[in-house]
Amino acid sequence: MKKWIAMAAALVFAAAGFVFAAQRAWGPGWTHGFRGPEGHSMSQRILALLDNDQFRSEVNLTDDQISRLRQIVTNTEKSNIQTRAQMRVDGIDLRQLLQSEKPDKDAVMKKVQQISELRGQMMKNNIQAVLEAKT
Repeated sequence: MKKWIAMAAALVFAAAGFVFAAQRAWGPGWTHGFRGPEGHSMSQRILALLDNDQFRSEVNLTDDQISRLRQIVTNTEKSNIQTRAQMRVDGIDLRQLLQSEKPDKDAVMKKVQQISELRGQMMKNNIQAVLEAKT
């Protein structure tokens, strides 16, 4: 049963990470993350599932397991929000660099690298959450 729970958590976090990684870097809504039809984030949907009595009984989760998974989801969500915020700020900076008459190529490429590193950090955060859920 524990193995099933870990696999389910791994799939959920991996899906969220891959969806985010596949999103375009530009355009409206690129930082909204993976949202369902009602606009709920993946984290909100996972937390709602953990609160669902039917789900809890079907997968036979203990209160300690629920608490631990809830903490993992919450910590990951907080970290991803902070990372996305920094990505948005860096995106604004990049846009300003590109709007100049003669953009500084080195500064532009440095900013692109910073944004890329933040995306990588977000993927690492999501994978770390999967690994934590498996232990």
